[in-house]
Amino acid sequence: MAYGAIGKRWPMVEQLTLEFHYLDDNFREFAKATLAWYPEHSAFLEIPCRERECVNGGFDLNDIAAKMIRQGEMESAGSLTCMGWQDRERIGKHRCLYKLKYTLHCEFQEDESGG
Repeated sequence: MAYGAIGKRWPMVEQLTLEFHYLDDNFREFAKATLAWYPEHSAFLEIPCRERECVNGGFDLNDIAAKMIRQGEMESAGSLTCMGWQDRERIGKHRCLYKLKYTLHCEFQEDESGG
């Protein structure tokens, strides 16, 4: 799927902001971060897995953002699990299973009538 720019895919969006942190297998939080996307940025919203040896992993926020924007919601929160492989030797045997806890915020553009 070609995502294009946020401004083309979702012209009503002024900014998307993602606050997140990772959880290890003992549910300890680490690596808190905030990312922002603007209309000129790619509408492909995926965060890489924190585990450096993870193969084919990551956290896909595309469907979450699309649903949130479609429904006119300003915030969505939850957690995702990395379904990549823990490392090259464990492909097909052991999933990574790192978790990402997130809050995605959407700021919509005001319509030109002031509402």
